[in-house]
Amino acid sequence: MSILDIDHLMIKTGDLAAAGDRFAELGFTVTARSDMPGLANRLICFDAMIPGACNYIEIMQLTDPDAAPPPMPDVLDAPDGPVSTVTATSDADATAAALNAAGIRVPPPVSIRRDWPLATGEVISPAFRVAIPLTGQTPFYWNACQHHTPQHYTRPEFIRHANHARQMIAVIALAPDPAAVAAAYRGPWAARLDGTDPVAVTAGPGRVALRIFSADRLVHACPGMVAGPHDRRLAGLVFATDDINAAFARIDATDARPIRTAPDRFHVLPQHANGCLMIFEGPA
Repeated sequence: MSILDIDHLMIKTGDLAAAGDRFAELGFTVTARSDMPGLANRLICFDAMIPGACNYIEIMQLTDPDAAPPPMPDVLDAPDGPVSTVTATSDADATAAALNAAGIRVPPPVSIRRDWPLATGEVISPAFRVAIPLTGQTPFYWNACQHHTPQHYTRPEFIRHANHARQMIAVIALAPDPAAVAAAYRGPWAARLDGTDPVAVTAGPGRVALRIFSADRLVHACPGMVAGPHDRRLAGLVFATDDINAAFARIDATDARPIRTAPDRFHVLPQHANGCLMIFEGPA
């Protein structure tokens, strides 16, 4: 399928300015607003982990359903929080063809180039080609992006964060049957599967895992988290830090009330982060 890794996580918001400012309060460097047809986003970027794949969070607001590319209005018709993983691909057309051959319907990939004004007045122009499957065909929605200008996402001023987050290393998902859901990715992502609950699903040569938990297991791992036994949804993400104690202190200085569960691990509940569970892991 030419899938390289999980490239980024899309987080839906109904108020892009407020969501970006909230993540900035939590110590993330958040990029300036960028507009696309029917959509607007702000990013939280990290250094790339493998060639051909970026590593970032996309905070996305639907601004005009009639102008947005299908199926984005459907994907973003959800409460604030994670709505889609986006994988990196070395060839969007080959990925679309392989997915269609496997029975996952994907319209012809779309090439996008847009102007992204920065706060300094500089304008950069990200370019990419994306294969966007129709919704309702996979356990959690995902699409595939072939970057032509990955250097725009790894600018030094973008990837330094006051809360010591270094990289996104996993996306968190909920399912009543983690093993069965994980198996659905074995073919499309050429994925390797590790564990039982959670099951870590890693695409091809990738390093960012989709960690699929049952509700009971996630609630046990993250006290304060609310999840029902039949929930099947994306729930959040995991960051690697270069200093877990400094990361905790930075976020503890806000109203987010981080919860420490181990010397090398703490989490922030969704109500404090635009509907997104955030787990921080790293050296003690």
